[in-house]
Amino acid sequence: MLEEWFAAGGDGHIPAITNGTNEDKSSGQTTESSTLIYASIGREIIVSTLSAFRSSLERSLVPSKVDNLGMFCQLAAKIHRRSNILCQRFWDDWNSTPQNVNLSEASSVAIVGGVVDPFVYLFDTAHTVATAAFERLHVATSTNTNSGLGGVSTDIGRRESSILPCLSPLLTMLSSLLDEREDATTTLRTCIPDGMIHAALLGCLYLCSKENATLHHQNSENKRLLDAANNIMDSLCVIASIAGKSGSKECVAWLRDAVGAENSMTVTSLRGPALLHRIAVSAHKNMLLDLHAPVIASNALLVMAYSCRGPTSSDNHAWLCRVEDCFSSLEDEGFRSFASQFNAVTDAFTLLWLEMVSCLGNLVLTGSVSSNAIIKFMKTSEKSAMVACDIISATSHTLDLPMSHENILGNSIRTVQEMLLSVNSIASCCKSADAVDAAKTIRYKLLQCLAESTSLGSKIGFFATIPIAKEIERISSIENKKMHMLSKSESSQMSFVEEKKEALHVDTSLDNLSPQSKKSIVDIGENSLSLIQTWGKVNECMAMENANIAHDGDSLSKSLSGLSAEQRSAVGSDLVSFGPCRLMLSTTLRPLTAGGAQSTNWPDENVPLLSLITKYIDWSGCSERYERIAIKAVDILRLTVLNCKFNISGEEMDLDSALEMSVSQVGSQLRSVLCGIFKKSVSTMKGHKLLLFGKILSFLELCIVHHPTLASKILEEDSSGSTSLIDQMLDALVMETPNSISTAIVSLRCLQVLTQLWLSCSENYRSTSSTGTRTLYQLHPCDNIAHSFIMSKRLVKNCILSVETFQPALAQIFSAQLLTEMKSSAIFHRGVVLDYMVTAFKIIEADACTRLRSTECDSSNDNMSIAFLKKISQGQLLKQFLEIIGYHDGITVITKASEDFKQLASSENLALSLSAFSEPTATITLINKLPFTESRESLQRSLLCSDATSYLLTSQSMLNSGISRLGEIVLTSVGGACSSSELLTIATEAVQNYFDLSENIFIMKSAAPYTLTSTQLQQSIVCGNSLMSLVITCFSALSSTPTEFSKMNNLLEKILRASKRLVDLIDPDDRSLPGSLLLRLNTVTCAIIILGYIGERTDPTLSYDDEHLFKSIRIGVCRFACDCLSKLKHSTVSENHKGSDIMPYGYNTDIETTRQMNLLPLSLLHSSISLLTVIALTTEESSSQGISLSSRSFQSELTDTIRSRGTIEVLSYHLQHASSVTAEIYQRMKSNLASESSFETVDKTLAFFSVLCASKSTEIVELVLESNIISSSLTNHHLLTTAVEKWSTSPKSVIVRGYLQTSNHSQHGSLRPMRHTHDFVKDPAHDIWCSTIKIVASLLNSSNSSISGGASSKHAALLAIDFLHFYEKPITIFIQNCLTQEAREKTSLPSAIRSSGFEFTVATMNELADILALVSELCYGNHRKQFQIASKRLYQIMSEAAIAVVRSLSSFVGALGISREVFAALSSLDDVMSESATSEAASIQHQNLANRPLFSQGILSAKHEAIKNALYASSCCKAVTPHEKSLSPDESKSAQGADNNQLFHRHVSNDFVLLMESIAGQCIFNALTVIQMIHPRSSSFVTFTANEAAHLNLTSGPPIGAIVAIRSGSEISAHLTGSCANIRYGRVIYFNPIAKVLDIEYFDSDGIAAERHVSVTRLAALEDVSKRSTLFTYKAAPESVADSASMFSGEASIGNLILLLRWCRQHMSSLEAASSNDNGIGEDVVKSIAEITFIILGDEVGLHMELESPKFDTQHETQFINRQLLELFDDLETLSNFDLGASSDSQKSPAIFQQRINVDIWTTVQSQLELSLVTGRADREVIRKNSEQAGTTFGSFNWGRKTTPRGSRKSPFS
Repeated sequence: MLEEWFAAGGDGHIPAITNGTNEDKSSGQTTESSTLIYASIGREIIVSTLSAFRSSLERSLVPSKVDNLGMFCQLAAKIHRRSNILCQRFWDDWNSTPQNVNLSEASSVAIVGGVVDPFVYLFDTAHTVATAAFERLHVATSTNTNSGLGGVSTDIGRRESSILPCLSPLLTMLSSLLDEREDATTTLRTCIPDGMIHAALLGCLYLCSKENATLHHQNSENKRLLDAANNIMDSLCVIASIAGKSGSKECVAWLRDAVGAENSMTVTSLRGPALLHRIAVSAHKNMLLDLHAPVIASNALLVMAYSCRGPTSSDNHAWLCRVEDCFSSLEDEGFRSFASQFNAVTDAFTLLWLEMVSCLGNLVLTGSVSSNAIIKFMKTSEKSAMVACDIISATSHTLDLPMSHENILGNSIRTVQEMLLSVNSIASCCKSADAVDAAKTIRYKLLQCLAESTSLGSKIGFFATIPIAKEIERISSIENKKMHMLSKSESSQMSFVEEKKEALHVDTSLDNLSPQSKKSIVDIGENSLSLIQTWGKVNECMAMENANIAHDGDSLSKSLSGLSAEQRSAVGSDLVSFGPCRLMLSTTLRPLTAGGAQSTNWPDENVPLLSLITKYIDWSGCSERYERIAIKAVDILRLTVLNCKFNISGEEMDLDSALEMSVSQVGSQLRSVLCGIFKKSVSTMKGHKLLLFGKILSFLELCIVHHPTLASKILEEDSSGSTSLIDQMLDALVMETPNSISTAIVSLRCLQVLTQLWLSCSENYRSTSSTGTRTLYQLHPCDNIAHSFIMSKRLVKNCILSVETFQPALAQIFSAQLLTEMKSSAIFHRGVVLDYMVTAFKIIEADACTRLRSTECDSSNDNMSIAFLKKISQGQLLKQFLEIIGYHDGITVITKASEDFKQLASSENLALSLSAFSEPTATITLINKLPFTESRESLQRSLLCSDATSYLLTSQSMLNSGISRLGEIVLTSVGGACSSSELLTIATEAVQNYFDLSENIFIMKSAAPYTLTSTQLQQSIVCGNSLMSLVITCFSALSSTPTEFSKMNNLLEKILRASKRLVDLIDPDDRSLPGSLLLRLNTVTCAIIILGYIGERTDPTLSYDDEHLFKSIRIGVCRFACDCLSKLKHSTVSENHKGSDIMPYGYNTDIETTRQMNLLPLSLLHSSISLLTVIALTTEESSSQGISLSSRSFQSELTDTIRSRGTIEVLSYHLQHASSVTAEIYQRMKSNLASESSFETVDKTLAFFSVLCASKSTEIVELVLESNIISSSLTNHHLLTTAVEKWSTSPKSVIVRGYLQTSNHSQHGSLRPMRHTHDFVKDPAHDIWCSTIKIVASLLNSSNSSISGGASSKHAALLAIDFLHFYEKPITIFIQNCLTQEAREKTSLPSAIRSSGFEFTVATMNELADILALVSELCYGNHRKQFQIASKRLYQIMSEAAIAVVRSLSSFVGALGISREVFAALSSLDDVMSESATSEAASIQHQNLANRPLFSQGILSAKHEAIKNALYASSCCKAVTPHEKSLSPDESKSAQGADNNQLFHRHVSNDFVLLMESIAGQCIFNALTVIQMIHPRSSSFVTFTANEAAHLNLTSGPPIGAIVAIRSGSEISAHLTGSCANIRYGRVIYFNPIAKVLDIEYFDSDGIAAERHVSVTRLAALEDVSKRSTLFTYKAAPESVADSASMFSGEASIGNLILLLRWCRQHMSSLEAASSNDNGIGEDVVKSIAEITFIILGDEVGLHMELESPKFDTQHETQFINRQLLELFDDLETLSNFDLGASSDSQKSPAIFQQRINVDIWTTVQSQLELSLVTGRADREVIRKNSEQAGTTFGSFNWGRKTTPRGSRKSPFS
């Protein structure tokens, strides 16, 4: 609309559609000299006649005198004929007549002498006669007041008809004397008495009635009366046309009053439009009136038509409704009866409804009419439009239409067009919803009628091209005449045929026709073109509305760019079915002659209608009117080409093929026009020529995309060698900021065409690798045309120069204040300049991307786009651009323009909807129906300013997006040298722009909510997404973590606020705004990145303000993420393919769904969950730094946010759907399960749940418990239930738990067949299973740690117990299978070495560790008792499982410990033996090594033992995946260059074994924790207060022998025994039940060894002797684990604990423990295992001693256990760090455990094992002495060994 306004002169006024060819009856004025001469002659005749026959003009009512008067008045009327000069002269004479002259007595002498003007005298006489007759009628009417009452009788108007001859002279002469240039209201009121017109109409009605015609039609008096009535209706029609044309409110009001006659002296209810309608109906149906009928009927209808023209007022609308009421009750036949023939009645009838339809917008705008009345008016107007369609269809397609036919046809065509425009505008911006629905229904019917009626469409097409057809027919006629003059030779005939075809290509302009004929022909053609143009545009609006596509007046191609295939199909179907597309591609009708035969002068070939319409473009140079017609022709071309491309469904007619028939001619004509325009100075173009030029180039741009063949025809070079269009367009590009808006428009249109050509063809421009030359593959019809200008790089160069030139001027352009003047021209000019820059940036970006994607990217400076990007990256240009474009004042200007329009509309009381301002085209269509006033002009100017500001906003947004995308390319691909500080500066500037954009949009929405259209919002979203993408790119390119916390905090705050603003605005329009998903995703991504950087800060301390802001930001981000999750919905494939009902936030995870369709929703889902996880993790950071008040506040607010938004429930919803789909995929055993989006959803959701459950916050724990995550989401987890069932039921040969099998095809050698192998990958479902177990364990741990009390702890325990119950069977089966030793059928171990029978994998060990961790949490604190009570059976099963784990895994780690210790000692021995040693040194070394138990049988035996244990430990582990196998040693490679020690040492020191050892250590730790908490000893010690102890009844079971805790005498109080500082432990040796005193023997040596008469009140704790039971049998550890595999399948023993401690000792003392290895076990874990094992060992040995278990075992077994315990506790060195060269005495040092574990634990356990240790030391000393006395070399450490000494002792070094 902006360019149309600029073409109209830029004055803010778009002219409304004129009344066209049917000129008013008043158009009889002329100022020709012949008229003046004729008037002078007539004047002389009148003077002579009046002088001669003055007596015949007496002021008498005698019929003869009246007839004479009528004759003279008709003669005077013929003389004046409403000539401006003559009329002005008459009224001057009238006013100059002396006041004392009595005109009634004026003589002929006075007339001849010039005292009295004869016309003045005649007019006065006529007025006197008419007044007298009217007064006499008044007297007669007053006598009989009953006349006409009670309705419309057959006698009504009889008296009035008698005075018609008396009224006729006055009205006839008066109608000829009215000057159209002056307001005639005063003259009419003065000359015509009130009620006279109404009386005359009643008389006419009586004469037209059938009753009167039947009685008097042969009567001469009746004929006299009919002649008078005829003259009166003619005169009244002229007066009405002058009143309507004048635009005077008073004049139109007088006409309506005169016709309505509310104060008429005639008593009747028939008046106004009803009376005129009655006259028209009566006259039209009365066949007896002969020639009078059409005149009277047509004049009555014309008076009605002219009376409809009036200013906006309630009276005017009431009148319109009264006119409509006259026709609304008519049936279709009655309605169509007025248009049954091509006569004056039909002419008047069509003009009446043209006026009525034109007033429809006026009626709707004012709001003074009810919606029901508006709907009724529209329905009646619909009838008239349908009648107009019938008239068009019935009109003969001849080139020479009669004048009456032309008027009728013109009125009908314009009625249909006006009706389409009106109902379409009402459907867009009417306030009444009912009226909108009615308008849409009528619009659909009209479009359906136009599209389905073949005759109607073909006639409209014929009349649209009638000027072209007229000229073609004329030229063909000339050629026919030539043919008759030429010879009849064959060559002449052939020449004629060719010349006849040339008639279609001759430039013509109807110069041979007369001006009037030419005007009529062109009027019909222009009106028909306007109808086709309106038809197409309205159909596009309806098609887009039907598909729920917001277009806001945008072109169809822009609105449909982002639609789905379903929506495009729906729109395309409507475009072709209801639009003019088929008509334009059909063959035009062959013209008919006047006789009805087909014209012989028409070319024989079929002429496409589109080709003829294109001829108008050739005529555009003839005049400005032809330029307007050419503009309409280009619009029709555009919609035809575009609609063809949206024809997706199958059609009977191949539209593309039909269009191809016109390509050649259309292309050549458009090329010719463009070349002609370019030959002139394009910079000086203005008005319609500029508009035509812009539309042709826009059409060319459209053709390059949608019809490249036509585009190539337009752009192809002429054979004449003239400058090509492409070169001319390149020349038209400006290199500096254009000061002229015309220059800016020309440059922009040229650049847009060249850009589209570049983008369409540059992708086909490739570099060949062989020659290094550039070539262009033929993929686009324009490739050859574009080849030269792509290779010249001129366009890229011009764009770069333009950008560099415009950049300094941008600041001035953006900083200009438009709010003061609000000039549309300035705003539009600014938008064009910015749009030019947008297009230039697009070319630079496209060229740079093409170069970067090519394999041979130019490194030279010839590549201008890359060099320009490097220039941007090296300087501050990118930052400067971002600073300049950050204002977005286009939004502010729109707001002001909208406020101005709102105030104007309110002052005019216009009933417009809120969307009127956002639909400027439709609104202006309605406003143009208002009378032209200053208010209307202001409204138009305001809407034009709105359209200009919308364009400006679009340009600003697109420029912002273009610069942002360019910045991304610079930062990611060009390799700019931007430092971290520069990147952060760019990101800050982009965030500021984004923030300003959202704030301005929000202000606009707040100030004028109705002005924010979906298109503007979509543009803002696109701009925001571009800026956010640039921010993400900047953050991703940072090389170091930003240290400025405040800056990062502020950035995140601005991003959050800006996104929240936009999200709040786009929520109602999400269905039409696809960019909203990306906006949310970008926001979430930025938040994750920034929070990650904030979390990496080195300084954790924050100021109060920063901490408070950080807290509020995190809560805000959390709310944003929760809102995103709540909008996302899972949908099936069918739900996501419902066309217009597509779910904008719907995603699906079905198996067959393509990834692209779900990419954005799923990415948003996963990113939102990740963001919540990051936020939740910050609570843990706060907890680690100490719970401050701010941290507590944040945890509370976070909990409230998650709870209030139902986030847990929403995530459970997403988890449920994702789990179901993942389970279905898992059933198919797909190895790439981890790449499925559904699995990612499950994984990320569980990660978030894990963080929540691991939180130590009381509020979060309570949230998790109340949301019932465990039972609702995790327990009944479809994926888990499917997976565990598969694992439990499938044999090991089919499935490896925790892994999925993949198939690989490998071929070794060309002659060998392909071998099918299997690899394994980690099973993602198994990871989910382990994560679920960890979540339950974390919840238990958090509930124990929280301060909420026992309620939460109990609730969590119940949920965990339920979880274990639900999965009891698969868990128990897994543990049983995992710990079962099975003989392997095939093993790589030597036959002498037994396999362990275990197959521990990384997955199973991890799972086992997680299960034991869960059980340990259940056994902690009060949970244990609750667990035991709730499920005693399950409690027992888990307890036995923990013991079994310790038993089985002790073999694995025990073997590792033994083999590593020996290998370490051998390594040290090799170092010593490599040096020369004396015999004395050798003797010392022999003695030292002989004292080592593992070396007691010699080095070879020890080495063999180490190898067996190493292979045994290695056989316990199984590497499954390729990664796990890569961690284990490759024996074939390891054997090269390595000795046996190193080779076998690698079996226990490789990365895979270390990894397995680490996981096994975690399993052991968890199992030991469970054992410690379920051990009877843990619950056998009951504590008391002093008061409770005083009331104990110990007589029933005397506590003799029980262990007790005794308070010191000064510490007896009523407090709980929470501290051990003043408590001593001992055993009761005597109890006096009467005195209630005890005799105690203390364990420690801190005080007296025993105490008597200790009061029971000092009793702090007492052992429950009944719970003295053991969990481990009293059995020693085997010397060789490899030889005692059966020991690890029976009952657990103390030996298993000893093996664990040996392994711990080896880790603590080994030098390898100090080496860093990511796969190895941590030192803290080893220490914890040692401490717990010592505690359990102390309890178990102590209990066995209490129960006297050693008595039931052999003495050798007891000695063996004592020796093993002594090895752990005595002051002995380990094999890994002793010095073989030192003496034995120097090797004494404190035990390694004493240095590493807790001192209290060490001393306590020592006291518990004191008896065994003392006994062991004594036995060792006895054996040593006996050996020394015997003189044997049997080491002292051989005592208690289960070995047989060899007969002959060899040196251990042999």
